[in-house]
Amino acid sequence: MEVVDESASRLPTFYQGGRQFVLGTMGDRYQVRVVNPTSSRIEAVVSVDGLDAVDGRPASLSKRGYIIPAYGDVVIDGFRTSLDAVAAFRFSSVRDSYAAKTRHARNVGVIGVAFFRERPPPVVRRAPPPVYAPAPPMKRAMPEAAPAPQEEAESRGSPG
Repeated sequence: MEVVDESASRLPTFYQGGRQFVLGTMGDRYQVRVVNPTSSRIEAVVSVDGLDAVDGRPASLSKRGYIIPAYGDVVIDGFRTSLDAVAAFRFSSVRDSYAAKTRHARNVGVIGVAFFRERPPPVVRRAPPPVYAPAPPMKRAMPEAAPAPQEEAESRGSPG
């Protein structure tokens, strides 16, 4: 993540007390550039002055962010106020900040980015189609042969 000016030049930064600071000029516009150096897509949830860069409301890790393609980047130039318009990021005093104007001036001066890896697509395991074995040939029940007439007579006990 880096802070750039309107011409996409990186603004100077310095470290003090374990924190990184960006040197900007009061009233100048700036942009937040987020780079994805990985081979997978990522989601970046970005906050500026404690406000979510997507909707300008208080930031939260549960909100949606920007999808950044593998080895790609995105430049965020302000808080989204609609699909076509943004409230530009500008260096200002706490009192004149967008966060103060929206009554959320708790984290003015803080830029945060949370990165989330894309979940791998679910593995679809298809059950093999059922195997139907042909039914064994059915044996036809043969009707019992009727006794021969002579046998019939003998079995009745013919007079003799």
